[in-house]
Amino acid sequence: MLAAVFAFAISARDTRAEDTKLTVIIFRGVQNLAMFAAQTKGLYAKRGLAVDLKFTPNSDELRNGLAEGRYQIAHSGVDNAFALKNKANVDIAVVAGGDNSFNHLIVQADIKGKIVAVDAVKTAYAFQLYEMLCQKWLNKGDYEIKPLGGTGARLEAMINDKTVVAAMLNLPFSIRAQKAGLKSVDTAANAFGAYHGTSAFVLRARGKANEDALVKYLQAMSKACTGRSIRRTRPKPSRYWLSG
Repeated sequence: MLAAVFAFAISARDTRAEDTKLTVIIFRGVQNLAMFAAQTKGLYAKRGLAVDLKFTPNSDELRNGLAEGRYQIAHSGVDNAFALKNKANVDIAVVAGGDNSFNHLIVQADIKGKIVAVDAVKTAYAFQLYEMLCQKWLNKGDYEIKPLGGTGARLEAMINDKTVVAAMLNLPFSIRAQKAGLKSVDTAANAFGAYHGTSAFVLRARGKANEDALVKYLQAMSKACTGRSIRRTRPKPSRYWLSG
């Protein structure tokens, strides 16, 4: 099962590193720049990895696909990792941090009695939206919540449907929204302070069983971000397996 999940191509003599394939599920946005840089610069290939980046339409597909083995690594708001752990009882490991999500509360009209757009109602940046609206003296019963999927879909809904009046949008969608005449009320970073947004996570058992491929993937990401690779230390591989 693990071999199928990581699609290791095994020759008659050994496993060739260049045949190691990873399917990685991501949302659209600037948080993926390191991944694209690693691909463009051949940093994955140099480490014997063939990485296939897949865009997810929403959080449900990302979480379900990881749990069911369609994807080996997921990048998204860390809330989705905890949703898998706490709600679905899926044992995950957060293996990398990222950024604060660069989220803006974008609005186009008075919110009370109108529709606000979220990816999924009970995960990730929907909670940011509810809390930021609460800070503006609006409770959840004061507006209708509509799950519309990823950030791009939420932006298009706001542009094309004037009854959809608010959403959390990250870069570059927040810039596109403001160019379209929508207003950024505040950022999540300003509203909450230090906030762990983007992360990378895996199923713990599958990741541990394929530690070598995962560490190479993280090394390529590190190299793309900083110009340096993370160092792999022994005999403590558990340093890569942060608690879910």
